[in-house]
Amino acid sequence: MNTDSHALEPYALEPIGVPVPFHGVPSLAGGGRYLYGEALDPFSNPNSGGLFVFDTVADDVIAWLPDERHAQFRNVIVHEDSAMVAASDGSLLRYEPGATTLRPTGISLGDRLRASTRPDSSGIIYAVTTSQHDLVAIDPDGNVRSLGNAVAYSTSIALLPDQSAFIYVPDAHGGTANFGAPVIAVDTSTGVQTTLVELDQLARDGLGLVLGGSFNVTVDPTRRLAHIGLNAGPTQESPWGEVVQITVELDNQLADRPAANAAASSLEAATDTFGLTAPLTGIRGHAVAVADINADGWDDLFVGTFADRPPETYAVRGAQGPNPDRLLLGGPDGFRLDDTFPGRLARSAGAAFADLDGDGDLDVISASLGDDKVAWYSNTAGQFGPQQIITLNADLVESVEAADVDADGSLDVISVSALDDKVAWYQGNGAGSFGPEQIISTNPDYPVALTTADLDGDLDPDVITASTGDDTLAWFENETPFPDCNNNGVNDIVEIYEGDEEDCNGNLVPDSCELATGAALDCNGNGIPDECEIAAGVLRDCNGNGIPDECEIAAGTAPDCNGNGFVDSCEVAAGVETDCDGNGVLDSCELAAGIASDCNGNGILD
Repeated sequence: MNTDSHALEPYALEPIGVPVPFHGVPSLAGGGRYLYGEALDPFSNPNSGGLFVFDTVADDVIAWLPDERHAQFRNVIVHEDSAMVAASDGSLLRYEPGATTLRPTGISLGDRLRASTRPDSSGIIYAVTTSQHDLVAIDPDGNVRSLGNAVAYSTSIALLPDQSAFIYVPDAHGGTANFGAPVIAVDTSTGVQTTLVELDQLARDGLGLVLGGSFNVTVDPTRRLAHIGLNAGPTQESPWGEVVQITVELDNQLADRPAANAAASSLEAATDTFGLTAPLTGIRGHAVAVADINADGWDDLFVGTFADRPPETYAVRGAQGPNPDRLLLGGPDGFRLDDTFPGRLARSAGAAFADLDGDGDLDVISASLGDDKVAWYSNTAGQFGPQQIITLNADLVESVEAADVDADGSLDVISVSALDDKVAWYQGNGAGSFGPEQIISTNPDYPVALTTADLDGDLDPDVITASTGDDTLAWFENETPFPDCNNNGVNDIVEIYEGDEEDCNGNLVPDSCELATGAALDCNGNGIPDECEIAAGVLRDCNGNGIPDECEIAAGTAPDCNGNGFVDSCEVAAGVETDCDGNGVLDSCELAAGIASDCNGNGILD
């Protein structure tokens, strides 16, 4: 991977300067002599618009196809002499030369198309959908083959030169650093996904920036380079404000990728190999959690045990009796016992790692079914404090998890307990304190397992349980109210992530709502908050008062006596103009208006 912006011969840029209808162009793709793109009015009616076709030989737009099925196509699939776009229902529509309408193809993806590759040598196109993140292969006959799911919402994919895989970077709207900003290769035959390289640490080390979202991936087959464009910012909470391009040298990164015809994966016992035999002696393992708790790049293990059996039960590998719960630290030579961890002789049935006190370190959460206890151990720079009890009221507690149930920005703890058939959660305050038990359900019969995931796509964690008394896998929808400033029934954050709403300042509130409520100003009425246009350099704010100069001049709140578009006071402050008598009027204007004299013509008021 090359991070030196001068090490590679630059590409030449040639502006085309083609006017297209409406001016908003969220997608553009080329094929042969034609460029295809979506055009829409991005402010007054973003769900209207259509497909335009530009002929590079004729140097003109030769087709404009508005379509009522249009719902922000967001991607154009290009064939040699035609193009396809996806309607709002996920079906594909085709444009052919000379056509005046888009015709159905009979192909449906079940979700809106978000990104696609060029066709490979067999005419197969690889694509990803918007909401479900489905990865698919579409053959020339219209057959759709599933290749699994992308890790997160992805806006761009690119086919590798040998066509064995395509690459993408997950999470296009602010969260890619949560995954390490990986460049992931998807095998075009098997769908197996392999991380080629993680980019976030590179940006942190080389640029002092945290990567926010990936918005474009392209591959140069001649020089075998992948160019990846990303948003970036100073912190993980605010990964915006900068644009970074990272170039990946594919030959270096692909060398270790498993071949498509490699042997199937297999598992083998590795307890001895990784040095786990001695630390696990005297352990009847019943709980495990995995994370890098000391940030050294190696996974660590918490192993919970049933330590209430007679001593002879543990007489294996030389053990004389039970040992307590263990924390095992990973490293290049395997695992070693952390003998400072305050493990207990308990019946630990479940465990998880999470930062419960907001200090940036992963703490341990444990479920001890012998005493119906949910507890946690605070981690401070790799050193764990004593056990802290969350509840003693979970009868035969089996499993625990952490998630932000109530969307207040702090992690909460969730548990399932078998004898009272209870799924419950405990509100965290982000500093290590927890509220009383709040019951989610007592319907599962003998629940023993628990996890969380956003199953309904509303950006909050739902709860999934497995119960043995009724042989049931169940889920419980998190009905915490979500932000919906425009009252359309869709989570504002979902609309921002999917591109249906703009959020130019990255505060997760749609621009349209901030403008409607007056929380953001738009003095020129173009639908873009003034602060964003100022930050982007589109508008000037020379006096730093948050109001664009052009608006102050138009409103008469800031003079521009010479009509050059610059506020007079700023020209004086910059030394471009003078105001020798300090009356707020440029000397040049007073002289031009004849209200001040300059008898010797030296430009200075007499």
